[in-house]
Amino acid sequence: MFKKKMHLMHLIAMAHDPARNKKISNALKSRKHTWQDKINKNPAKIAKTAAKHRGMKRSDKTCKSISAAKKNFYKTNVVYNKDLVFIYNEKTNERKYIAKNEALPDGWKFGLGPTKAKGKRWYMNPEDFT
Repeated sequence: MFKKKMHLMHLIAMAHDPARNKKISNALKSRKHTWQDKINKNPAKIAKTAAKHRGMKRSDKTCKSISAAKKNFYKTNVVYNKDLVFIYNEKTNERKYIAKNEALPDGWKFGLGPTKAKGKRWYMNPEDFT
C-alpha cells in the first residue's frame, strides 16, 4: 500500500513539473488539426452569412413549437427538473424517472444502479496522502 501511495505522489509531482509541461505544450502547438480546416475563415463569407440572417423573423407557429419543445425538455430532463428522480430495477437494471412523491414500485431502488463502465474512474486527492 505504501508503494502505491508513493507512486501516486510521484505522478502528482511529475504533472506539476513546469519543464515537462512546457515540452508537451510546444509539441502540441506544432500539431495540425484537420477540423480547423473546415472552419470558415473568409471574412467576406462570414459577413455575407451574418447579413443574410440578420433581422430574420420567425412565424408565430415556429415560435410556439420552439417554446413547447424547450418546455418539454426541461419538464422531462431530470438534470433540470428537480421533481423527478432516477430509479432502477435490481433484476433487469432498467432505469427510469419517477416523481419524487410517487411510491417506489416493488423490486426498484432509488439511483442509477450499477454502471457498465469499462475503465475504472477515480479521483486522486493529494491531501489523502500527506
